[in-house]
Amino acid sequence: MPLFEERPVWSKNAIVGNLNIDNSRLKTILPLFAYYFLTGPWRSLWVRIGYDPRKDPTAKKYQTLDFRVRQMSVDRMPISSKRGTFCYQKPTTVSKTQAQVALIQADDLGVGDAAVASTSTAGTREELEKITSTYTFIPNVLPPFRQMFYQLCDIQAPEVQAIVSRNDNKVAKELKTFT
Repeated sequence: MPLFEERPVWSKNAIVGNLNIDNSRLKTILPLFAYYFLTGPWRSLWVRIGYDPRKDPTAKKYQTLDFRVRQMSVDRMPISSKRGTFCYQKPTTVSKTQAQVALIQADDLGVGDAAVASTSTAGTREELEKITSTYTFIPNVLPPFRQMFYQLCDIQAPEVQAIVSRNDNKVAKELKTFT
């Protein structure tokens, strides 16, 4: 999958925003190229097979950030999470009553002419911004939902990027001394 050559860790929303693939096909294709983190800093993210973000210090920029917009109310009740920490369902699980065979065709894998379909076909700028807003944080723009999961690399705020990259030179020097 060309996206995992671009960067090794992706959220599902970012994958859907960058590819023109039906969600049901994505469920069958994605496990061929990546594995899924259930917990930790890379929770809810798809990681390219063969890559371990826990062993790569530069993978910090792919971590998940849970962003929530509080709802103002009279009693100021805190927003509770949609599900508990231990109630995760595998993203490849399909709730069907009958056993089904997954058919994967060469076009689904991005072989041949289907590689052209890897770019989004959103026609207008508004549609593109709407798709992008599902996985990219843009300052001074309200997110589409009250609770969003962003990857640090998809936050378009210079202050946040400065904090994330603050110790990059130190990490690079340490990596050179170990090799």
